Amino acid sequence: MIMAKATLIGTIVSPPHGARSLPLSVVAMLVLLTASWGFQLVTVKVAMGDVAPMVQNFLRSLIATILLTVFLKVRGERILVNDRALVPGLVLGFLFAIEFLLIFEALALTTASRATVFLYTMPFFVALYTRILEPAERLAPLQLVGLAAAFLGVTVALGEGYATPAGDNAWLGNLLMVTAAVLWAGSTVFIKRSALKTVSAGRVLWFQLAVTVPVSFIGVLIAGAPWPTQISQTNLAVIAYQGVWVAFVTYVIWFWLVARYSAAVLSGFSFMTPIFGVLFGALVLGEPIGWMLGMALALVAVGVMLVNRTPKVERPHSPT
Repeated sequence: MIMAKATLIGTIVSPPHGARSLPLSVVAMLVLLTASWGFQLVTVKVAMGDVAPMVQNFLRSLIATILLTVFLKVRGERILVNDRALVPGLVLGFLFAIEFLLIFEALALTTASRATVFLYTMPFFVALYTRILEPAERLAPLQLVGLAAAFLGVTVALGEGYATPAGDNAWLGNLLMVTAAVLWAGSTVFIKRSALKTVSAGRVLWFQLAVTVPVSFIGVLIAGAPWPTQISQTNLAVIAYQGVWVAFVTYVIWFWLVARYSAAVLSGFSFMTPIFGVLFGALVLGEPIGWMLGMALALVAVGVMLVNRTPKVERPHSPT
């Protein structure tokens, strides 16, 4: 997850970007956020019995878009402004929408634990994009070590998938998750290199969520995913968790933190998300954690932490 310097939605206090330490209350908040993001993939699996993954994606995006629109309007934020950021915003939203179509579809094919490991290889691809697009930009030695660790982690995870398959099409689910990570990384770099870097974080997030609504709806129709005829109270809670808590509340809290504290310091906590994802997959879904998956998780987590250790300050991207 690449963090960045930006104004939060309606920020009132100037952020102390140079601060290198975080209060315990903020650390606790970051643990809560990363745990929430790690648990999100597990909830998709939980609700599959009643609600198809693509339908979950549509409902999640619709709920979050409505809430964010109201929030931005209350804060006096202008959204659909015909400026230089409009077209890039729509492009970003499309990339984000495809990313989540892949994520939710992949979860129907592979385990939440593996999906989490593959998805959070994103910083590895961001570093590669940056290296290709900006050859003059040199990576710090620790970042190079992090890249190598993340790549090795993906290799081990792929090998684990073949050694202990979760289904006939688990390999496809793993591949879809890696592709989603590539798109997530591309979206992050796209923000940095487009006019979106000049607009508020709230508007950037709105583009991502709002464009996902029609794209995900079309995806439901094309895939022929069934609309739920009945939803249990548990799965209603899951949809609310995904749409209200994760896609709206946690994202707003995240941008609030980025606006007030050092992005470099905050980024170091991103390695916790895949750890929580694997743990919740085991605790809630009973997914096995073999030594190969454990090693892959450790390598990816360390790699993410090292890649983010000395990041350049960039535009924030939703933490997925």
